[in-house]
Amino acid sequence: MRQHTFTKFVQIGRVISVADGDFDVKLGVILDIINHSRVLVDFPLAKSRRADVPIRDITLTSIVVPIHRMARSRDVTKAFNDKKVVEAFNNSGLGKKILARKAKSELSDFDRYKIRVAKKQKNRLIANRATRIKRTLKIKKLTEAGKKVVVSKKEAAKRLAKQQKAEALKKKTAKAAEPEKKAEKKVEKKKSDKPEATSTAAPAKKAAPAPAPTPAPAAASEQKKAAPAKKSSETAAAPAPAAKKEEAKK
Repeated sequence: MRQHTFTKFVQIGRVISVADGDFDVKLGVILDIINHSRVLVDFPLAKSRRADVPIRDITLTSIVVPIHRMARSRDVTKAFNDKKVVEAFNNSGLGKKILARKAKSELSDFDRYKIRVAKKQKNRLIANRATRIKRTLKIKKLTEAGKKVVVSKKEAAKRLAKQQKAEALKKKTAKAAEPEKKAEKKVEKKKSDKPEATSTAAPAKKAAPAPAPTPAPAAASEQKKAAPAKKSSETAAAPAPAAKKEEAKK
């Protein structure tokens, strides 16, 4: 079975677009084919409904409306609305392209400048990423082959600048964190000094000894009696002076 290369044909019911100015189009429906170079078209959304249009001025779309040859305008409008031709055309590639062209024509100078800058930034990012990927692949191939990877002066300078920038950032962060570290050290020092202060403090004064309890009256009388008894025993134990002299004469 033969397959047609083209799927869009000049046929009755085919929706077409005709250029209306530089950035807009008119949508119409083919009602009849006059000859090999002209067609009769109905424009449901325009004031002048029907006109014969040269085929070289029309653009065929992929939308086909179910109507018969030389249909009435109201039937064409009903079929046009039932098929939702405008929405389908705006969602197609051609419709999106025309809408984008129209939006671009309505931009101001400042909007165009912003778009130009954004495009430059995007292209720069893509180029940098592409060169980085190429470089990594090249280095990988060289290392696999066992060859020495030579770094250019420009690349070495870039790496050095990057390293210096990282070191400067590290120092800056460390300097910013110094006050916090000092405060933490002070707090730790205060905590460690508290037990030393208690140990080096002067010893507390000893409490005075409690006075001896006074003896009861019965105990006092017993002590008095015991005292003369002790004296008599001492006198008995000591020899008399006369006896001492006699012993010395002998």
